[in-house]
Amino acid sequence: MKYLLFMIFLASCAQTPLTESPAWVDAVRNGEESIKVAQGSKTFYRRIAGSAALPRETSCNLAITRAEETIKKEYPNADLIPYTLEVVFYDVAHQDCAVTVSVSSKFDRNVAALPRLDLLDEENITEDEATLILQERALIASRFALTGMTKLDFEKFAKDKVSLNNDHALCSKYFSTGRFSVHGTTHVCWKGENVVGFCTMNDARCWTKNP
Repeated sequence: MKYLLFMIFLASCAQTPLTESPAWVDAVRNGEESIKVAQGSKTFYRRIAGSAALPRETSCNLAITRAEETIKKEYPNADLIPYTLEVVFYDVAHQDCAVTVSVSSKFDRNVAALPRLDLLDEENITEDEATLILQERALIASRFALTGMTKLDFEKFAKDKVSLNNDHALCSKYFSTGRFSVHGTTHVCWKGENVVGFCTMNDARCWTKNP
């Protein structure tokens, strides 16, 4: 799962590219099918981008960015939109890239559009609002936990203070470092002043995200 904050896509745990063209690619290319398709519990957004003048990776990143822009138009007031990268296909014949991303139908627009709150600034905050704040902090932290990012840059972009802990937690197990900062339900793992990865506490899994 990725999280869209209306910024350029940064690859992390990306879907393995397909080797055979999905049936929808030519249909979307020819305008015979929509770029948005609702099916079951998901809504799929399909985009094609790139050219012979661009490297394959750049074309695919551009296609994902186009898909993100489409999602943004669907949720113009949302700060955070969870989405899944479903399909990546580089078309050798056309020398462009087709991608599909999906948003769960459980994603609530009203929740997404809830004004950002700070636990320290609100006196009468509800339990539900507190939960949303922690979820938001976790999503933002995982979005900016780029391998090699400095502590100062992370605080600048994530807009969240880094308070380092030393313990034998998930960061110690997966990244051989006991230094981590807590942001909602996300632990960002540090070696010195730099990010080496992050762990999501709800599923006890750790990830790296390269810029």
